[in-house]
Amino acid sequence: MNPGAKALAVGLAALIPALGGCASGAKASQALQERGRQELLAADAEFSQESVRHGFAAAFARFTNNESVVLPANSEPIYGREAIQRSLEGGDGATVSWKPVAATVARGGDLGYTWGVYEVRSKAVVSGTAAKQGKYLTVWSRQPDGTWKVAADIGNEKAELKP
Repeated sequence: MNPGAKALAVGLAALIPALGGCASGAKASQALQERGRQELLAADAEFSQESVRHGFAAAFARFTNNESVVLPANSEPIYGREAIQRSLEGGDGATVSWKPVAATVARGGDLGYTWGVYEVRSKAVVSGTAAKQGKYLTVWSRQPDGTWKVAADIGNEKAELKP
């Protein structure tokens, strides 16, 4: 074997395991994304359950942090856990619940989003309206302790349902 061919063979022999490592690295990344996706769906469902059990403001207090932002309709953004909680307190005692439809997690496993449908059931029936529904998008970030917190949240209402 001539020296050039020998060097090529040695180079290819070194490259083949490295390529296999890339494939296993891709599989590991996909597994990380899938695990994160399942965690996000569970976190979002738990977030909704917290809202039903303890109220919308309490749920946001638990699932946000000082870097969180909420983007309410027809209003300025609200930054940080305390400001978000204050903005959601009071009201007419409506029950807010939602159901995540899908989740996606970035390759690195530390950022993702969920989207789904929500419903607001008011205790004070106003002008014949029993419930309001809409869609939402929540961006989540993984915290150093492994939990997920809301980074940003936005929703949009659709037509009202009649009782």
